[in-house]
Amino acid sequence: MKIKKLLPSLLAILGVLIVMASCEEDFNTLGSEVIDQNIEIPDTVFDVVSYSRKLPPIRTNGLPTNQLGIYNDPNYGTMRVNLLGQVLLPQGLQNPDFPNDGPNADTGDPGDEFEISKVYLHIPFFNQSTTDGDGETSFTLDSVYGSQPMNITFYRSNYLLRDLDPGSNFEDPQPYYSNQTPLFERFLNDELGRLEDFVPSNEAIEIFTATDTINYEPGLLVEFNPDYFKENIIDQEGEEVLLTNENFKNYFRGIYMDVEEAADGNLFLFNPDNINVTIYFSSNTEERDDAGNRLTDDDGNIIRVNGSYEMPFSGITVNTFENEPLPNDLQTALANPNISEGEETLYLRGGGDGIITYIEVLEGDADGNGIRDVEDIRTENWLINDANLKFYVDQEKIAGGASEPDRIQIFNVDNGDVLVDYSFDFTAGEAAFEALTTHLGKLERGSDNIGDFYKIRITNHLNDVIRNDSTNVALGLVVTQNVLFTDFSEVQLSQAPGLNSVPQGTIISHEGTVLHGNLSPNLDKRLRLEIFYTKPQ
Repeated sequence: MKIKKLLPSLLAILGVLIVMASCEEDFNTLGSEVIDQNIEIPDTVFDVVSYSRKLPPIRTNGLPTNQLGIYNDPNYGTMRVNLLGQVLLPQGLQNPDFPNDGPNADTGDPGDEFEISKVYLHIPFFNQSTTDGDGETSFTLDSVYGSQPMNITFYRSNYLLRDLDPGSNFEDPQPYYSNQTPLFERFLNDELGRLEDFVPSNEAIEIFTATDTINYEPGLLVEFNPDYFKENIIDQEGEEVLLTNENFKNYFRGIYMDVEEAADGNLFLFNPDNINVTIYFSSNTEERDDAGNRLTDDDGNIIRVNGSYEMPFSGITVNTFENEPLPNDLQTALANPNISEGEETLYLRGGGDGIITYIEVLEGDADGNGIRDVEDIRTENWLINDANLKFYVDQEKIAGGASEPDRIQIFNVDNGDVLVDYSFDFTAGEAAFEALTTHLGKLERGSDNIGDFYKIRITNHLNDVIRNDSTNVALGLVVTQNVLFTDFSEVQLSQAPGLNSVPQGTIISHEGTVLHGNLSPNLDKRLRLEIFYTKPQ
């Protein structure tokens, strides 16, 4: 193998070496027996069985990335993504002591004269910043899709998000699922704020209060009612609800963000750990002169000082999804696929209400050479030098272009894990967009930017099946927003053939595509397993 670019991180290299060392006995003949051969024309091809199903609801708490907004997919329609999450008391600042003492009638001391200036919730966009020679900083946004306006209403939620599942005797984390919008919306309480016609911008945000200037990175910024937070946070000083975060989570149970469509809307990804609700306030200085009076400025006014109380959005967060109904014929096709012979057309869609494709390999003799399955290959004692699945885009059934997902991911349906090829891909240390391209090939596009095909290599997986007598399990195929995410989220209802979980990268993916299946009328673009092998003499 010729590697043109190899700059993985030290951690990625170490991980690969460990895996290779542990598997050396199983795969030590791979490199030494590979012979020079035409890598474009496979030695043989095998029929596969492939079909698609709609995914059941998926657990969406515990994701490394969340999303909010509206995405209008040209192939599958509109998807709305809402969010419920917990705001917490800041670490080390529970049981807070706010400067809210009143005036002292005996001494004439005016007290702190505490006043809330503003309350904001801020969700920063993923971005990259650059600063020019004049000190001006500009931002380039990442993971923001669409630029049409949408409305978002923010509510205090009365739904208690539990850490542990009572169904497991409080031993396992409590799962929350992508279809729970109706449940959460039954527990909406007070409206905290609202954004009308919100459109993402790459401009930094500057806010002015009566006594201060506040600067934010580009993102969503919504102002909440200061009086509400004075009554429900500041005035609760000394009460049990502010003593610990456990008490606070039961008191201020969460904030629900409800997205409403206005035009085509927009969708953005974000790190929930970077969200904050900040209470900005001012009060009289505590510093005093020799006579015990608070310090004053040149005009004789008591000096005012600014403060803030920043509450992180670092509790449980749950995304919920509402999708436009699919066309009736597509719903029927997904509900009743031909699981024994496969299908002409395959469908993929990301999100918590997505579509998965199943592939069963080594299911027939496509080229008539008498080799049909795993046992035949074992009898022939083949060494698999390269094996791949080439998924051709059905260009007649999609809009194409920028709306096509650049990455798809294959995985072991039986155990909910990546394939062994994932660990042997030396591009793992690259940035997410360029990572793991040997195993999970990026979408190959034509000069018109229309997608042509994805090439997924499963060489080591097949050698594991053939040489180590591993089970030839069904494979799952999904779109993904980040191939480096290796964690899986369980589905609410198990689905044949044995699906219990899916890669988390597909939950935060918004795009979809349509592919040629194993029975496509276009014979040149049918999905087949291509194998290059060496047969001992």
